[in-house]
Amino acid sequence: MTKVVGTSIPIKDAREKVTGELKYVADMKLQNMLYAKLLLSDHAHAKISSIDISEAEKLAGVHVVLCYKNTNQTKYNSALRFYEHKIPETETVFTDRVRYVGDVVAAVAAESEAIAAAAVKLIKVSYEDLPAVFDVEAAIADGAPVLHGDSNLVSTITAAAGDLEAGFAQSDRVFEDRYEVPAIHHGAIETHTAIAAYSRSGKLTVWSPNQNTFAFRILLSRILELPMHKVRVIRPAIGGSFGGKLEVTTEPIVALLAKQTARPVKLVMTRRETMSSTRTRHGAVVYLKTGVKKDGEIVAQDITVLLNTGAYASSALNVMGAASHKVFKVYKTPNMRLTGKPIYTNLPIAGAMRGYGSPQVFAAQQAQMLKIAQELKLDPVELQLKNVVDIDGIDQRFGKPLGNARLKQCLQRAAEEFDWEGKK
Repeated sequence: MTKVVGTSIPIKDAREKVTGELKYVADMKLQNMLYAKLLLSDHAHAKISSIDISEAEKLAGVHVVLCYKNTNQTKYNSALRFYEHKIPETETVFTDRVRYVGDVVAAVAAESEAIAAAAVKLIKVSYEDLPAVFDVEAAIADGAPVLHGDSNLVSTITAAAGDLEAGFAQSDRVFEDRYEVPAIHHGAIETHTAIAAYSRSGKLTVWSPNQNTFAFRILLSRILELPMHKVRVIRPAIGGSFGGKLEVTTEPIVALLAKQTARPVKLVMTRRETMSSTRTRHGAVVYLKTGVKKDGEIVAQDITVLLNTGAYASSALNVMGAASHKVFKVYKTPNMRLTGKPIYTNLPIAGAMRGYGSPQVFAAQQAQMLKIAQELKLDPVELQLKNVVDIDGIDQRFGKPLGNARLKQCLQRAAEEFDWEGKK
C-alpha cells in the first residue's frame, strides 16, 4: 500500500484514450449491422388506445418495428443486482400505458439511422390521457392518480437507534424543517448505447458500456426467455457513467430487435433521449426534526425522506436502503430514526447515482446544521466537531465499530487549510 498511496499512478487506458485507439460502443460496427431508433412518449401519463406501425414497416430499408403488440410483456426491474434479488418488477420493454415523457413506445431497426428515424415518424399512436402527478407529497395524498398497483408508495424503510421520545424530552431546543432536493442527470459524455447480435444457434451477445454485466445477463435471459448459457454481455470502454449505466436501458431493446431480424442491431441514443429516457438521481423531500442541548449537542434526530423514484421502481429500494445505513455513521446522535418512502410519480425513472441516497439526506441535514449553529450562535465548525463520530465510534444501531473514523481530523485539517478562524 505504501507504494501506491501518495504516488502518481497513470490511468491504465490513458494512452489508448488520447490516441483514439480505445473503441467505445458507438465506434463499433459489425458486419451486416442494422441501426435502431426509438419512438418515445410525449405524454406524462396515458393509455395507448391504438398504435399503427404498418406505414413504418412498409418503408424501404426497414426490417422490423416493435411495440407492446408484438413483443412479450415480461415484467422486470432494471436495477436487479443478482439472481435472487427481490425488488418490485414494474417495467416492460415496450408499454401500452406510458407513465412519463420519454417512456419507450416503439423501436425500429433499419439499414441506416436516417431510415429508422424516418420510420419512427410514420408510426401513428393515439393516446387516452390519464391524470398525472409529479410531486411526491401529492402522489401519496388521497385521490392521487396511481401508477402501479394500489398505491404510489413503493415501500417504507425504517432504521432506528435509541429512544426518540426520551431524546426530544431531554432537548433544550427542537428544530423542525422541510427541505427539497431536485433530481439531476449524470451528464456522462457518452450517451446510452448498445449493440446486440443474435446467432443462428440462438445465442445472444450484447455489447454495452454498463456497470453490471452479470445482472444485465440475468435480465436479458429473463426478458428474451433464453437460458443463461446462451446470453453473453460484453462491456467495452465506458465514456462516463456515475451510476447512470448501472441499470438496463437500451440493452433489451436492441436484443429484441436483433432476435427478430437475425442481424446485429446498434442503438445510440441522442443527448435529449438519454436525459429524458434513461435515469436521473432521485429527487427528494426531506423532513428533519432535531433536538439539541444549549451547547449544540445533538440528542435526537428524526428524518423522513420522501424519495421520488419516478415512473418505475428501478433502484428505489436499493438507494433508500443504502441511505438508511449511511446516515447513522456520521454523528454520534444517541437517539435517531430514518424513515424512507420511495414514491412513484410521472417523472423520468430515477436510479443509481454517486452517493447512492446520501446526497439527498446529507444536503438537508447540513442545511439544518448551519441553521442550528446560527440560531444557537455557535461556530459551525465547533458544532460539527462536537457531534461527529470519534475514531473509536460505533454504529448506534448495532453497537459495532465504525473502523477508525477520522471525521474530526478531516474537519480540523479543512478548517486549517481554509483558514476558517481568519475568514469566518
